Amino acid sequence: MRLLLRSVVGKRELSQKGKLSIYQSIFVSILTYGKPGCPSGWIGFGSSCYFFSRESKSWDEARKFCRTREADLLAINSTDEKTFLVAFSNIPVWIGLTDKVQEGTWKWVDGSPLTLKFWEENQPDNGGGSIRYGEEDCAEIRETSGSWNDIKCETSMRWICEKEVKNKNTCSSI
Repeated sequence: MRLLLRSVVGKRELSQKGKLSIYQSIFVSILTYGKPGCPSGWIGFGSSCYFFSRESKSWDEARKFCRTREADLLAINSTDEKTFLVAFSNIPVWIGLTDKVQEGTWKWVDGSPLTLKFWEENQPDNGGGSIRYGEEDCAEIRETSGSWNDIKCETSMRWICEKEVKNKNTCSSI
């Protein structure tokens, strides 16, 4: 199944608009939606389940939403995971990356340090020092490129929650 997803995602990357066609979206959804071990409404990939919000909240409110569902804002641990997430998102969304604790030291919400980096060019820039932008201590993933941008945590946008599959033996990797 991993090969099938890569094939579909590869087509997505080659598409002129950078978005999956409706047929590709349905195909990928059939492969991933409702995996055993993931709650209803969540999408399984590898050993994680993902929830893609349909409403907008601040970074803190989005994190609270995830935590009440025994999840957290997502932490991107591989290029494959990033590619998968971008295939399902057509707008910028919150990810679980922040430098709130110490400016310039980006960490995932689980406390792990940032090792893979997909920052957009000249990012993070903490608003470029502009009063207009203020402190930019939270990260979003861009919809087409999958690159990251730092942005004010108070900004209202959609988000993605991530949690481990309950029974890893029942959720095959794609």
